[in-house]
Amino acid sequence: MSAVDDAVFILNQANISGIDAIEGNNLPQELVDSKDKTVVLITDAANDPASFGNDDFWALNQEVEVQIWYSQQLETDPEDIEVSLMKAFVH
Repeated sequence: MSAVDDAVFILNQANISGIDAIEGNNLPQELVDSKDKTVVLITDAANDPASFGNDDFWALNQEVEVQIWYSQQLETDPEDIEVSLMKAFVH
């Protein structure tokens, strides 16, 4: 699995209140134009070799970027959503 797939899986399992859709890498057109859904997009930010030894690397430092577009009718505090996202990744 890629880091993006892992992050999408983690957030889907967290079932965070206020998030209507979680996508990896691309947004479907219906979500691009949506103003009534809170959408999370996860993309790769870095994929760097790490832990070098014997003239080779044997680990990767992978990072993802999380972008959030909030619904215009949002009933949840955006800070609650963001804290829940961070806690999901930590746990």
